Amino acid sequence: MEDRHEGLAEMKKEGVTYCNMFWLFMFGNVLGVLLEGTWCRLIFGHWETHVATIWGPFSLIYGVGAVMFYISGEKIRSTGYKGVVTRFCSIAIVATVFELACGLLLEYGMGMKAWDYSKSFMNYKGLICLKMTLLWGLAGVIFAYMVVPKLKKVFARMQGKGWKAACAALSIFMIINLSFTLVCMVRWKDRHLYSAVAFAQQLKCVFAHFMHPFCSFSLYSVSKTKRIIIYCIKNEYNI
Repeated sequence: MEDRHEGLAEMKKEGVTYCNMFWLFMFGNVLGVLLEGTWCRLIFGHWETHVATIWGPFSLIYGVGAVMFYISGEKIRSTGYKGVVTRFCSIAIVATVFELACGLLLEYGMGMKAWDYSKSFMNYKGLICLKMTLLWGLAGVIFAYMVVPKLKKVFARMQGKGWKAACAALSIFMIINLSFTLVCMVRWKDRHLYSAVAFAQQLKCVFAHFMHPFCSFSLYSVSKTKRIIIYCIKNEYNI
């Protein structure tokens, strides 16, 4: 029990409190959207982001990643391992596992794929790859040595009652925001699943309507196949 209290006291000393991590989470959410959008604008010529909430420009993976970078960096420092290589490897592994978990959740839980590394060297299911692991490690080292010291100074100035009240209010807002977002995502998944099933049933009916009972599918003409596809698309999208 004493070890637990000592551990909590040490984490608080390092700045790992709920309020501090919440503000870091919110800052990471917004900054991630800006960085991602700017990157897409420079590389692909258009603005593209992965905003993950129905209200506000919040990309949760960056917010959670910023908190993980901070906590893992401070944990490594508190154990006495201050070397760059140790930080690089530890943060790279943690970030890669987190990215894989998020990718699997989106793909198999919601039927979405927000990123695809299938063309990158040493990738796994297009969700993680060696290049991104190295980039995460580099980003973690830069974060630990350049960002964390400045964050600690900022956190020290954000301990007043006003900041705590704002933290509580925004926390409630984010709980509501994430709850509605989750409901929308589930509805979105169910809608697309229903559409796929309905389209398959409709296609079956169309084939039964168009195909001659004595005509085999192998002798089916190209023109009639096109007619079937066009018929299905028009009925699916009501055009």
